Amino acid sequence: MITPFGLPHIDPGYIAIDDFNHYVTDNVIVSGTVDTGMLGTYTLQYDVSDSSGNMAIIQNRTVIVADLTAPVMTLYGSTNMTIPYNFTYA
Repeated sequence: MITPFGLPHIDPGYIAIDDFNHYVTDNVIVSGTVDTGMLGTYTLQYDVSDSSGNMAIIQNRTVIVADLTAPVMTLYGSTNMTIPYNFTYA
C-alpha cells in the first residue's frame, strides 16, 4: 500500500471472524506506526484472539510512504525565442 508523503495514512480496514464468537474485529490489536513525514517502508501488524484464547495468524501490512508529487517548472520570459546567428544565448 502506498501513502503519499505528508498526507495522513488511512488504513483501509480489516475484519476478524470466529466460528464461536463470530465477529471479533473489535478485539484486533494493531501494532506499528506510519510516519508520513518521513519517506520509507513501514509494517503494521494485526493480531486477534477469541474468548477461548485461540490466536489468529498474525497479518502484516506494508505501507510505503512515497513522494508522489511531481516538481513544478516555471519558465521566465517567452517560451519561443529567436536568437540571431553567432549570438551568445544567455
